[in-house]
Amino acid sequence: LRAAMRGPVLLDFRNVYDPEAMREAGFHYHSIGRP
Repeated sequence: LRAAMRGPVLLDFRNVYDPEAMREAGFHYHSIGRP
């Protein structure tokens, strides 16, 4: 997924992904609604 993106920023509006796993995968992960 990251290779197909322009940059590593991922916004998760539905809180589908595990934040720690996304960070380990190299994304700048932001989930909306989580503390």
